[in-house]
Amino acid sequence: MWLSRYTDAIITINKEDYEAANKFKLRNNGRVYYIPGVGVDSIAIKSTNGKRKELLKEINAKDDAIILISIGELNSNKNNTVIIEVLGKLNDTNIHYLLCGVGDKESELRDKVMEYKLERNVHFLGYRDDVPQLLKSSDIFLLPSYREGLSRSLMEAMSAGLPCIVSEIRGNVDLIKDGEGGFTHKPNDKDKLFQVLKILIEDEEVRKRMGLYNYKSVEKFDVENVKNEMNNIYNEVLFNGGFY
Repeated sequence: MWLSRYTDAIITINKEDYEAANKFKLRNNGRVYYIPGVGVDSIAIKSTNGKRKELLKEINAKDDAIILISIGELNSNKNNTVIIEVLGKLNDTNIHYLLCGVGDKESELRDKVMEYKLERNVHFLGYRDDVPQLLKSSDIFLLPSYREGLSRSLMEAMSAGLPCIVSEIRGNVDLIKDGEGGFTHKPNDKDKLFQVLKILIEDEEVRKRMGLYNYKSVEKFDVENVKNEMNNIYNEVLFNGGFY
């Protein structure tokens, strides 16, 4: 906010930051811009093949298992504990939850898994270089974070055609509208998380409909679109603005 008085252009990547930045007084009547995130290579992800049979074998799951997936550092902000607690309440051995990432909360999360006796259903996959294939092999994407900018992993999940259950926070609500491409919930609202997760687990048609919605709606967040918008901003600020 303080530096805005010395700034000619502010570029934001979510609507909440855009609205907040528009209240700042910029130098020489500068302008605030919105772009749809940092971009995701949605075309590459869409063209990736899944490896579900291989994944089911890796986690020792049945062919009709429901695969949930979260991607990101295992830290307090990602709030994965709430998922484990809801899975304990669901008490369904055919649901498997994949945690892709490493972080300082892994030990605590493993303790929580043991507390709910979910050792066979929650899988710590660590760092993976096959995330697009894992997404294409899963059924539901989960992101219960407390804070995000505009989550790249969420955009990747949308590109893979997954329905998404996400926390109702800045950035996430730019990507997922409750009841369209998935569901939103307050980060610690276990009751709603339980309800919407149960809906998606039990209704394959709803999963397909929401996944298709995301598959189409993510196109405006594609990296090529973002690059074009950034190019237009630079041209406007640097050239039309009289810097060159």
